[in-house]
Amino acid sequence: MKTDSKVPIHLIFYSGPSHGWLRVPKAIALEYHRCPGRNISAFSYFDEDYIYFEEDCDAPRFLDWIQTTDKKYELLTNNIEDESFIRNKEGT
Repeated sequence: MKTDSKVPIHLIFYSGPSHGWLRVPKAIALEYHRCPGRNISAFSYFDEDYIYFEEDCDAPRFLDWIQTTDKKYELLTNNIEDESFIRNKEGT
């Protein structure tokens, strides 16, 4: 699924007391995953609409990839106290 490169993609980095995840719309994450060598680790999570890329492995690789595309994005940070809303999602 191709996305409109003129509309910014909203990425949110959730930073918790012990870990962090980058929330990426599922369609964009799957586009990334289809590229050769772009695997997603077992430390990332997903729900119906988003994949939450783990901060140490998956998020940096995704951000490196998106910078090589013509996609525009906004990166926001959200500090969270309770990580359970992410950790309770399905693992990849």
